[in-house]
Amino acid sequence: MVEQTLTAQVNAGASQPIVYPVANELRHLLVSGGLPANTEATRAGYRWKTMTATPFAPIVVVPTTLANLEIVNNTVGYNLVVDTIFIWQLLGTAAAWQITPWAQVGAAVYSGNTALVIYSGNGTTAVTSSATSFLKTAITQTVVAAGWEPFPGSTSSWGTAAATPGGANIGNVAGRLVVPFGKALHVAGTGSVATASSVNVGASGYLVPITNSAQ
Repeated sequence: MVEQTLTAQVNAGASQPIVYPVANELRHLLVSGGLPANTEATRAGYRWKTMTATPFAPIVVVPTTLANLEIVNNTVGYNLVVDTIFIWQLLGTAAAWQITPWAQVGAAVYSGNTALVIYSGNGTTAVTSSATSFLKTAITQTVVAAGWEPFPGSTSSWGTAAATPGGANIGNVAGRLVVPFGKALHVAGTGSVATASSVNVGASGYLVPITNSAQ
């Protein structure tokens, strides 16, 4: 393997050493993963997350036009790169049951603002959704079905005790859903038992200055 030194990219203080990236003969960068994935994007303030505040009953079919949570990208020139979707069991039943988060990217509905708090991943001040916030949120929206799908991830075991919180099912989206400006992420929750006021859903993602041809 032939190593080639490329032009240095310096983004550090004057007292820190210059680091030269190295590439092979195919111009593939050779790197050492010293920190966990997504550390730099989180440090830079791109990661944001929110979830529903009012619990609801999961549906017992594949989602169609009901989105329990809508997150609209309200920032020109930026895309929301979705990291995770999740569903959490607030209220149990007297029988074992399973719940699953689903998501899609589609046309924004935003029939009325729901003032959910949008939190950062690095301690930047949280923002409450409004008509002018960089991301804006709504709940219980009637949307156009544009391709709902679940995502692989971790699922906690469920207890059989009634009226107690359970675990969460966290779907690892990892960038396989991208929300351009003006579009929306829709999240819905399904379950084997449609217990009222029993679950909340949410999502996390990176709002980054990249553009997209979709409009």
